[in-house]
Amino acid sequence: MTELTRARTTGPDRFVATQHLQGDFPGGVVDLHHRLTLVDGRVASLVIEP
Repeated sequence: MTELTRARTTGPDRFVATQHLQGDFPGGVVDLHHRLTLVDGRVASLVIEP
């Protein structure tokens, strides 16, 4: 199961989306933070981390 739990702007062209995951993996539950930077409307940088 996956669910977007939060999305916010952290600066001009910078965003963080938080995704809650539940599944068949060690620990079974994790919240991932997707940190995006846009340049000219395109993703220039993406970092996904717990």
